[in-house]
Amino acid sequence: GLIDSIRSFTRNKPTIDRLWMIFYWIIRYIEYDTAPYVGRKHVDKSADGVFRTRKTVADGYANLFKRLCDELDINCEKITGYAKVYVFDPWNKSSAPIDHSWNAVQIQQYWYLIDVTWSTGHYDQNSVFKREPNWYFFLTRSNEMIYQHFPADEHWQLLKQPIKMAQYMQMPKIWPQFF
Repeated sequence: GLIDSIRSFTRNKPTIDRLWMIFYWIIRYIEYDTAPYVGRKHVDKSADGVFRTRKTVADGYANLFKRLCDELDINCEKITGYAKVYVFDPWNKSSAPIDHSWNAVQIQQYWYLIDVTWSTGHYDQNSVFKREPNWYFFLTRSNEMIYQHFPADEHWQLLKQPIKMAQYMQMPKIWPQFF
């Protein structure tokens, strides 16, 4: 299956090669499920469910990514928290960031952040999901990721000086192109 293919393609290669194959495979073959976003429909977010249906939302992407990393002996954690999405307005208290999930992976002794969901595409100004790969969210620097992602557990900010939610809410929404 998939795990055996990744193992054989990356034999004697660094961890980053295995991570890239997992990341790319998910972006290529798992579709963002807009139904829950639009109609609040429940979807199976388990790694098995996502693999079977080939559709999911953020939590499912993070679960599948972690499962594939676990199978390939890569140290990976699922992170839950908040994200500044397209409708985010820091001045409007009723548009609090929605729940979100992403991952942290360890390469040698260092931890890096990955958001497979935001890498698959984005909503355009008409709220239509556009499937457009965005490589920026593969091994994103923690001091850049913090502008859009606020983990519930401050440890996963991966910053020397963690910030509080109040600071996060005051930070501007900065798109990856800025960096």
